[in-house]
Amino acid sequence: MDIKLNTTILKDALLFPSTAGVSANELLSAKRRNLLKMIVSTLQPLETTEDSYFKHFIQALNPEFQIPTKAVIHSEVLSIYNQKVQDLRGILASVDDIVLTCELWSSKAEDSYLTVGCHYIDPLGNLKSFMLKTTSLFGDESEANIGSQLAAVTEAWAERGTAGCRYDLLKMFYRSETEKFSSI
Repeated sequence: MDIKLNTTILKDALLFPSTAGVSANELLSAKRRNLLKMIVSTLQPLETTEDSYFKHFIQALNPEFQIPTKAVIHSEVLSIYNQKVQDLRGILASVDDIVLTCELWSSKAEDSYLTVGCHYIDPLGNLKSFMLKTTSLFGDESEANIGSQLAAVTEAWAERGTAGCRYDLLKMFYRSETEKFSSI
């Protein structure tokens, strides 16, 4: 299964508490987490840790720190991401009213993308928003492809009580065969 990482989830996931009063192993873990946070937050390629200048810089700051390999970083980022997705699934399963939003946009290279987000009001009255997925439309901006992409996202995130949300979202995009989108 191809998993595309949502950097918003990762950025939030990589925050950690103060290192005051923690053991050497926990501090090392915190340093590694800081490295992951830097890579994800600044959208650096995982190969950054293999760059000789980067290695020299880190060794100058802390000679004891062992820089993880690209494979280790990939594994750790994916693990954190998967945990945060599970956490979000748990949160959304307990929310009664979720609003889904869809955005179609294109990059400077004219590649088209669809982003699906969800929003709800928590018990304290605060608006909470999460991006569920951004996916490429692969050059096909047809109603059928957009509907298919939306169906895949809503199906992947469907939990109890969200079937109505999924139906309403898809109903907005599927029209009779003779109609076209009035606006997207």
